[in-house]
Amino acid sequence: MHVKAPSRKIVHQIKKSKLLKDSFWSIVGSGLGNMLLLLSGILIARFLGRDLYGEYGVAKTNMFYMAGFSTFGLVYSSTRYIAKYINKDDTRIIGIIKNATKITFVFSTLLALSLAVFANKLAAYLDTPNLAPVFRTLSIIIILKALSSTGNGILAGLGKFPIIAKSNITSGIIMFLMCVPLTYFWGLNGALLSLATSQLFNAAINYWYIYKECKRLPIYYHNEDNIKTLLKFSFPIALQEISFAICNWVGILMLTKMSTLGEVGLYSASAQWNAVIMVIPGLLANVVLSHLSSSEGKQQQRLLYRMLLVYFVCTLIPFIVVYTCSDIIISFYGSDFITMRQVLLISILATIPTCCSDIFKAELIALGKTWPLFILRMMKDLALVIIAGFFLFKMHGINGAYYYAISNLFGAILFFIGAFIVYRIVVKTELNPTHSK
Repeated sequence: MHVKAPSRKIVHQIKKSKLLKDSFWSIVGSGLGNMLLLLSGILIARFLGRDLYGEYGVAKTNMFYMAGFSTFGLVYSSTRYIAKYINKDDTRIIGIIKNATKITFVFSTLLALSLAVFANKLAAYLDTPNLAPVFRTLSIIIILKALSSTGNGILAGLGKFPIIAKSNITSGIIMFLMCVPLTYFWGLNGALLSLATSQLFNAAINYWYIYKECKRLPIYYHNEDNIKTLLKFSFPIALQEISFAICNWVGILMLTKMSTLGEVGLYSASAQWNAVIMVIPGLLANVVLSHLSSSEGKQQQRLLYRMLLVYFVCTLIPFIVVYTCSDIIISFYGSDFITMRQVLLISILATIPTCCSDIFKAELIALGKTWPLFILRMMKDLALVIIAGFFLFKMHGINGAYYYAISNLFGAILFFIGAFIVYRIVVKTELNPTHSK
């Protein structure tokens, strides 16, 4: 009886803690979805081979980068403002949801049309004219990915993490089931079709549940400053996404032009395992931002350091596992990827500073310090391009994936140091940190 009492107490505390419940759904639910996407990527790599998988990597990378900044930073802004107002002034929530969706749709559509119009020129510049129709196909994926991302931000602000988990699991299952037959019969086009279908379901599920949640909220009273407030807060976040997208896009272009598509394939395959190692911090990102945005002062600082420890441990453990099993992992990809080990090891090392800097990034957003964050992000992204360009030029493109991974590691370390310094300055100048209005 005495043995069971402490365990019951712990279970009771877990059930009472909203942070732990939200974290559970993000880790277990969304973790399954991400694992299915990883398995899909491995299968696609085996079917396509190193060079074709390099083309797939270029196409997918362009899509994700463009979708990232076409949300105009509203993934974070919608989470921050909805979490802030949900218990204070919930009459503003529907307005935030409508405006966030509207802005995302307009920006993503404009970018998608731009990609469709300039597809031939982009493909010609990459010396891969066969990718022109692929880039046009990606236009619709950009819109779907942007909407699903903003939808995740909205649901996180509402605290509906089980719904986000269901959506991610569903899209992961669809991607996993469709990628094998479609890639086998239609190659690269089939792989992209399975990706597009999974994003369609992700966006549809998110907005179906958002629609249901809106019906429970108070009647929407239009606030004229609502869209202006969102845009003002989101603008530096959007600039961060643009900086990240442009500099990483330029980096991949340099790797493609100065090295080979095979090296792009090696780097893309290695980068997948970054996502695997960062899966728990990545899944908790919206949870952390939501809770930091709804807390203040000392409570907020305690939460930050607690989550920093969680992020570090949850990244270090899978890092050690992937490092130890690297040879086995590489064997899954087939003989074309036999030289991937060094690239993989350097790539996964970057996850350690990245996971720690993500906590300070969330805190600075919660505190409304988005402009210093943009400056830091721009410096990191420029460092990536400069260092990668130097190595690729000096080594004449030989082992391009390896040197690009090293450049990414340097950038991650610089960003972590900068984010920590800025956070400490903010804490010192504001004895009781409060959220910006």
